[in-house]
Amino acid sequence: LKDAITDLSADSECLECEGLIGCVAHKGILQAAQYVKRTLEEKHILEDAFDRAQGSKLVITGHSLGAGTAALLAVLLKQSYPDLICFAYAPPGGLLSFEASQASQDYICSVVLGKDMITRLSIWSMYDLKEKTLTAIRNSHSPK
Repeated sequence: LKDAITDLSADSECLECEGLIGCVAHKGILQAAQYVKRTLEEKHILEDAFDRAQGSKLVITGHSLGAGTAALLAVLLKQSYPDLICFAYAPPGGLLSFEASQASQDYICSVVLGKDMITRLSIWSMYDLKEKTLTAIRNSHSPK
């Protein structure tokens, strides 16, 4: 249920990271990524991991909603871990603004299989679908 609520929270929020100006992201998924980042920092999880595996690099990955969270977490952690990379498998559509997507393309790789609808779905594509559907209904009921 929490994941569904996060998915449906289609508002956007400013991404407040150094080097990203005017960039926005899916608000619900950004809140999830901020929670993960806070937890990693409070429990010193990454510091402990790098102490044990010195010389390692950070790789973040996820699938579906987890892919969206992983991608936004990568953006949030990029300044602290400049060598990090992210593999996002079937992330939700509408995750990042165009500007944020362009800024992160060097370290986030999104993988989408075929014509997966969820990866192409965004609030804007839903509005477009609604308008096209209403137009089609109006046209089918108009006198000829």
